[in-house]
Amino acid sequence: MLELLLKFYKKKVTSHQLVFRFMKMKYELTRIAFFLFMISVLLMIYNLFLGLVWAEFRMIGIGSIIFFIFTLSVLIFAVSLMNKKAKIIVKQKYNINPNGWSWRTPEFEEMR
Repeated sequence: MLELLLKFYKKKVTSHQLVFRFMKMKYELTRIAFFLFMISVLLMIYNLFLGLVWAEFRMIGIGSIIFFIFTLSVLIFAVSLMNKKAKIIVKQKYNINPNGWSWRTPEFEEMR
């Protein structure tokens, strides 16, 4: 019985099924941007550590900071695009008017 309930919840009631399935490209763009952002954070930390230890690696450390800033800006852009599209979907499909920056309002959570 519990398995059937979980299966129903995953198929019909998750945010992915209610909102994200209508914007597959923007969702994937955000996932890729987040993945690149995580790589840039790790790369920046690694290169900054090497730059502190060896002077030859300082230019590489600066390059990793630039890459970090670039991926951060791409991530912010992708999240804002996805958020804007999610607001439109929630308003059109579920007649919920999201106010403010987030589309996950208490009305949406109650409907979900």
